[in-house]
Amino acid sequence: MEIAAGLLDDSPEMKPDKHIFTEHTPHWDEILDDLPQLTFEALVKLRSKSND
Repeated sequence: MEIAAGLLDDSPEMKPDKHIFTEHTPHWDEILDDLPQLTFEALVKLRSKSND
């Protein structure tokens, strides 16, 4: 499930499990956690596997 963070108005009980569209991350933004970082292409592949 993917939810835009801007839609949240209180502290969510769900925690992030991945970063998506990382090819659009600005050069000055550094992802410092250990969550998977998926490009659009990698996300499409992941979703197609889960639909099989």
